Amino acid sequence: MADSDYRSPILLSVTLLLLFVTVLFFSPLNRNRYLSLNLSSPSHSSSTAHDHQQTTDNDKALNVVSAPAPAPFYQHGPPSALTSLPEVLGLSVKVQNMSKTQRIEEELARARALIRKAILTKNYTSDRNEIYIPSGKMVKTFKVWAYREGEVPMVHDGPTTYLYSIEGQFIFEMESGPSPFMAKHPDEAHAFFLPLSVSKITDFLFRPHHETFFHRLDRVFTDYIYVVQEKYPYWNRSDGADHFMVSCHDWASIIQRDDPKPYKNLIKVLCNANISEGFKPTRDCSLPEYNLKAYHLGPPRFGLPPGKRTVLAFFAGAAHGDIRSILFEHWKEKDDEVRVYEKLPDNINYHKIMGQTKFCLCPSGSEVASPRVVEAMNAGCVPVLIFDSYAIPFADVLNWNKFSIQIPPKNISEIKTILKAVPHKRYLKLQKRVLQVRRHFELNRPAKPFDVFHMFRSPYLLSLTILLLVLLVLSFSPFNKTSFSLINLSSSETQHVPLNSTHLNTSTQYVSPSQPQPPPLPSPPTSIVADHVKKRSNTNKIEEQLARARAAIHKAVLTKNYTSDRQEIYIPRGSVYRNPYSFHQSHIEMVKRFKIWAYKEGELPMFHNGPMSYIYSIEGQFMDELDSSGKSPFLARHLHEAHSFFVPVSVKRIADFLYDRPKPYSFHGRLVRIVTDYINVVARKYPYWNRSEGADHFMVSCHDWAPEIINDDLKFYKNFIRVLCNANISEGFQPGRDVSLPEYNLASGTLGPSRLDSHPDERPILAFFAGGAHGDIRKFLFEHWRDKDEEIQVHEYLPKGQNYHQIMGQTKFCLCPSGTEVASPRVVEAMYAGCVPVLISDYYALPFADVLDWSKFTIEIPPKRIPEIKTILKAVSHTEYLKLQKRVMQVRRHFELNRPAQPFDVFHMVLHSIWLRRLNIRLPD
Repeated sequence: MADSDYRSPILLSVTLLLLFVTVLFFSPLNRNRYLSLNLSSPSHSSSTAHDHQQTTDNDKALNVVSAPAPAPFYQHGPPSALTSLPEVLGLSVKVQNMSKTQRIEEELARARALIRKAILTKNYTSDRNEIYIPSGKMVKTFKVWAYREGEVPMVHDGPTTYLYSIEGQFIFEMESGPSPFMAKHPDEAHAFFLPLSVSKITDFLFRPHHETFFHRLDRVFTDYIYVVQEKYPYWNRSDGADHFMVSCHDWASIIQRDDPKPYKNLIKVLCNANISEGFKPTRDCSLPEYNLKAYHLGPPRFGLPPGKRTVLAFFAGAAHGDIRSILFEHWKEKDDEVRVYEKLPDNINYHKIMGQTKFCLCPSGSEVASPRVVEAMNAGCVPVLIFDSYAIPFADVLNWNKFSIQIPPKNISEIKTILKAVPHKRYLKLQKRVLQVRRHFELNRPAKPFDVFHMFRSPYLLSLTILLLVLLVLSFSPFNKTSFSLINLSSSETQHVPLNSTHLNTSTQYVSPSQPQPPPLPSPPTSIVADHVKKRSNTNKIEEQLARARAAIHKAVLTKNYTSDRQEIYIPRGSVYRNPYSFHQSHIEMVKRFKIWAYKEGELPMFHNGPMSYIYSIEGQFMDELDSSGKSPFLARHLHEAHSFFVPVSVKRIADFLYDRPKPYSFHGRLVRIVTDYINVVARKYPYWNRSEGADHFMVSCHDWAPEIINDDLKFYKNFIRVLCNANISEGFQPGRDVSLPEYNLASGTLGPSRLDSHPDERPILAFFAGGAHGDIRKFLFEHWRDKDEEIQVHEYLPKGQNYHQIMGQTKFCLCPSGTEVASPRVVEAMYAGCVPVLISDYYALPFADVLDWSKFTIEIPPKRIPEIKTILKAVSHTEYLKLQKRVMQVRRHFELNRPAQPFDVFHMVLHSIWLRRLNIRLPD
């Protein structure tokens, strides 16, 4: 077996072991140092933090992609040498009367020790004859308890055929009785299985009550958890961290939509492993998708030897989703070597042609997963993965780069060129490895070692152990007593959460728009700092200013009042704010302290310049206000005074001057190089980028292509703040790091749309939209509502004689569907007209969501419920509508564009979002 084909579960386990031992070493339970540790090589009695970060030859052989190493525990040099344990791998803990939980943890500790021993000796220890070699202790140790509560058909049952079949197969394997993983008693279990089937719940609850189904689905799961929580101690003991569910249904990921709190630690084993929809690879598990016929456990195998495969690439399937639509646009029945069909001709056998194909195309459909990955492996065909945001199954064990080809959706037009460029020798290696790893995707009943059923448990056990150990670290670490905390803009509660240091010298953690965050601990008094530091650096002075700001915000949350040295023109109050007290004080501190340096390098027209009108206008307006005018009170006079740094590049202007329509394929590379070269220039000239690795630098753009800038070098831009209109989470936008910018469509010489709003009781139109048919959401909207209803007025082209803004002013609810990109200027236009925005989008990170609670002044309708728009809006009571409309009038000041900028307008709100992110990092001196 080639080592390079696997990411070693052994190597991951040794990391867990080191973390576990470190926790015990620092734990208050170890005050008398009963536990000591030496895991260095025999020739060295101690090691430095630098030594621990080196990659060993063994690691390289295993081809592990490592996460960035955390900052060392010892910030002021290594500790004194630690004595060796009597046995290097033994963890001896004397317990007279061990509890059942302690016995389980001792079993896991023995498993970790043996895995560590396997790494050191490059051999394995087993009490049975191994039928296949790589791997581990899971079969001997791991026990699962499947809860007995609940009745069929929605519990203890599932589909065993067709697209969701793995869901039912798993439930029946777990509950059929002979599985060696089944615990005889819940006290023996290391993990707990919730045997609910989303597919069966959908079958019985969706069609009769589709308008309320998602709430009902969530309630079924939540109620089941409450039952076992009340009956047994296991859920409360771990807060759900050792519990898991399994589902292959598309809707499984939404069960936590109504109340995410009970599910924050629950491990979800899903086919639809979509990172952009909340799937967390370190907590959840990705499940391969199968399409099984009745009484079959896999597709037939018609695979030919590599030398007899005459078809270069093949795909056949329905046109579900954007990725397949693009694939069909470029390749559907257009090429003899890249054979793509929506409907396979009658004379062609699907599985036989797979067996004659070198590369099988596996594009995502409506959801990210596809059964074609497993079908390709069964046929001995190299999978070509075409997806966005998909967490591939078993990626913590298998190195998919060694047996598959991955092609980004944007390169679909180049499929033939890419596959033709694969040398024959490399293809033979890929194909050989496909045949090697396909045993891990075989479905057997009963399950067999290393098949798909066993593979699920290996990453699950690692995920469970990682989660438990991280919780231990946070509980026992001595740094938990003195760390900095975050600023709370979402809740008035004052519990303290430490700000963990990253692998950079910069300590970073961000305010989440969706979850309340606690306020920071007050900083030490200035006099105390001065006693220890005689000559403070510029960085130290800046960090002291930010510490005072954090303390003032913390005080405002506690006292529910503000402190200001000037007359406040507006006092934020009301439910539209997540926490009005912290927001108000934070804005006061920003106006008082925040300084930005706009880099002077670069020349017009691509730098220091931007569009001032039409759809990308906010980009130029922001740049002109902060950079070109030179009058902004937020501008720093010198670089060393700045808290943040503005990169004044205009993606729109670069597109205007460099986009070559005859050669569009070359533009992306040129755009990336211009921005990267600019940053390299200022990074070499000044120390600020390197000091923070870009965490205090930002750019602003409203152009659709702006998110692409970081794609070629994600590591270089990992901390860089992007202020974007196209705030699409599925395209790499990170709400904790990046900032969502409202989109405007300004007529030349204006700063906003006309205000022709009417009184709430004088708005006869229920809902209104007019705009181009850009994107799938609007096409779906037009299909159901275009020119079909007097109350839901939807137009592609507004009839002559009608005034767009005047109609908005006569409308109660203004529809704001996403177009080609997620953002739309209609949100701002609706607010200017005093019209309640109806947001219809996928993956859109709303502007200022770390301050504003959008649910209090908008209606959100998922795109799939567009046919129900009238029903949904009619169901809003008049009293509720009046509340929504009043709040729209309250918050629209935050979306007004003024020149010069004024407190609490859109310019201040954008800067406040950047200010928050700057407050949440601490730079090294």
